[in-house]
Amino acid sequence: MKNFQRPFFFVKMIIEDIQDYVQNKLHSGTNVIYADKTAPVRIKHSKIGTKIITKMADGWLETENEVRRIDDVVVCGSHGEEYILNAEEFARRYEPSSNSLDSRQPKPIKQKFICIDEDITFYAPWKAVMYMRKGDVLNITDTQNIYGITAAILVTDYTVSRAFPAVEE
Repeated sequence: MKNFQRPFFFVKMIIEDIQDYVQNKLHSGTNVIYADKTAPVRIKHSKIGTKIITKMADGWLETENEVRRIDDVVVCGSHGEEYILNAEEFARRYEPSSNSLDSRQPKPIKQKFICIDEDITFYAPWKAVMYMRKGDVLNITDTQNIYGITAAILVTDYTVSRAFPAVEE
């Protein structure tokens, strides 16, 4: 079992294998939510070694990460959250915006999510712990790159196109 470090107030379910957890949820009939990100983001360039703590507007500590490569991009979302994407993934997800030099618009990419019905802790793809609350969602578009976002961000920053019970695709 991995040694999780979490805030003292967050003693909840620890997920050892997030892919297995998602598969179990899908097989039990959890609804899949399909949505496109529509809210613009800001970018900032940071030095290698800069720590980014993803903290939500309500003070919730979601995760932390570190700039590891010179081409990593720090993305600043609409709720004050910050997260890191490598240059390739950033270019796949975002395009320049006419608003300003540091503003980017999401590309229309259909994403898949499932809602979680309990507080969970798991290791995100960037090898850091994520703390997600009941009602938040997991992005399962790429089953090898599962991560969480808060319900508030899904509601304000995404356009939901449909939500259906899980089916084999």
